[in-house]
Amino acid sequence: MNPANFVKTIAWTDFTEKTVCPVNPYHSAFTKAKWPFSYDYDKNLDGKYTVSSKSLKVTVGMDTASSWVMKDDKSDKLLNHEQGHYNITALGARDFMNSVLALEADTAKELTKAITDLHDSTQSEINSVNSMYDDDPNCGTDHGSKADKQAQWDLRIKNAMNDPKGTLDSLASCPAATP
Repeated sequence: MNPANFVKTIAWTDFTEKTVCPVNPYHSAFTKAKWPFSYDYDKNLDGKYTVSSKSLKVTVGMDTASSWVMKDDKSDKLLNHEQGHYNITALGARDFMNSVLALEADTAKELTKAITDLHDSTQSEINSVNSMYDDDPNCGTDHGSKADKQAQWDLRIKNAMNDPKGTLDSLASCPAATP
């Protein structure tokens, strides 16, 4: 099951233009994707609390107030890199959705806590993969400036998104080096 806006082509209109870089060291852009969710729970036939697929809503979107680009650095290459950040978040949101639907708890309070914990761990994994995507010394793209690494990530992300069983976890380690 995919969240709403799982597949979205981002555009520079999703970003706030900056003329002075708000971070040090300098970066050309920053993507903040969000994935709010809502749900209702019921008791199943075994008396366990669960979330139904009909009630679970997860929507991936751009946080345009927090996403920014340096005005003079806009390029198709940079936008493609930023698309990868959005897609990493979308994969995490899909993982979260599928995991929530598998949860069962003895009480509504336990279910709510499990969902909150799952949200927090999913966001942590999204953050970790985004850092690896940019900065890993072995497979990171150096914020999109390493074309060969960017191409590898583009393919890995595309494959994970196109596979209904593809997960964010499949991106959480560098691919094995080929001799």
